Amino acid sequence: LKPFTSQAIHAYDSLPYWKKEKVLETIREHIIHLRKLHETPDNHYIKSHEYGVFKAVPVKTEPIVQILKSPKKLIIMSATILDAATMAKGLGVVNYGWHQLPYVFDANRRPIIYRPAVKVSKATTSTGAAQLRLAQALEKIMKDHPDEKGIVHCVSFELGRTVASNMSDRKRIIFQDIIDDKKDVLARFRADPTNKWIMSPSLAHGEDFPYDAARVQVILKLPYP
Repeated sequence: LKPFTSQAIHAYDSLPYWKKEKVLETIREHIIHLRKLHETPDNHYIKSHEYGVFKAVPVKTEPIVQILKSPKKLIIMSATILDAATMAKGLGVVNYGWHQLPYVFDANRRPIIYRPAVKVSKATTSTGAAQLRLAQALEKIMKDHPDEKGIVHCVSFELGRTVASNMSDRKRIIFQDIIDDKKDVLARFRADPTNKWIMSPSLAHGEDFPYDAARVQVILKLPYP
């Protein structure tokens, strides 16, 4: 592994606090992957990260190469292809076509409800009154869904701790803190048959909660683009 470069350290120092927490969480996840790399080296490869960190990505390249070589035509379907060109390049595919299908799920079954409670910033959420109002707003939503499981996207560990500590009843919350193993917390949430809610800043991508696994999502603060 290469050490951090001075440019990477400078880039980290210039980040706002909430991005620094995300970088630290990323590093922590990479360390976990590297430990697994040591255990199963044949199923991983390592690539550089934008901050100079190296991460181990679970992948089995040989089967993919064989699948792509064998048929004359191959259809790859996914709901998470954000950039077809990048995906094709990563798979080593040169000649390909890309088609995007319309979203056919009924909008009435997936409403987006805007419930302003507090202007969420470091300045405002540092006051006790704002912290309490934000926690109460979350508890009100949870009470509206007494028999359902849900997800709380808290953007940062600091905001998650702030809201959780101000809730009158935390029994329904499973909070993933920065020292917790995300996979372990997720496994505990998925295995729990009761009306638990999981709170984490790192569930925006790559996770699936079908049907009763999670019926409601709450975004405490929209992240900066």
